[in-house]
Amino acid sequence: LGGTVTAVEKIEAYSLGNRVGLKTYVIVGLRNDFKVEMSAVDEQIEQCKARLAEAASGLERTTLQMQNSKDPAIVKEKMECMRNKIKEQSNLNELIAKKESLADIRDRSVNGTINVAGAANIGTIIIINGISEVLNSEYKNVTFSRTPKEIRIHSNAIDDTKMRATKKRRY
Repeated sequence: LGGTVTAVEKIEAYSLGNRVGLKTYVIVGLRNDFKVEMSAVDEQIEQCKARLAEAASGLERTTLQMQNSKDPAIVKEKMECMRNKIKEQSNLNELIAKKESLADIRDRSVNGTINVAGAANIGTIIIINGISEVLNSEYKNVTFSRTPKEIRIHSNAIDDTKMRATKKRRY
């Protein structure tokens, strides 16, 4: 009855939501505003790069210290710096992959739509690339799309009428 459905580019359904009033989220593209989510990932990447540079610097320092001394504490510190560098490089790779994935979703869902052949019930929450709309009315046979600042609702009935008229003319 309630729940969440997500897609990158398009959702087609006979009905959305429910008459009971349980929250139903219908999401195309990104749930949050892309700029906010991308900024957070960019910030995490910068923090990770700083930690990676710190680990690389520590590794270089301990390598130089080992040339002058065979102290086991320096060897232990060098190993710790190596582990930190590997860990941060792995984290950085994951963050870069996440950033690329977000950009891919954004690019693919620019023209995202939600097409409803039947009813879109009151209380359904439509989210297209971070812009959301809570339905305060029931809509039938509509398509939801996003403009830069809002969700637009288009009637499919007009298109159906045009198609029927076109088909009749062909025969």
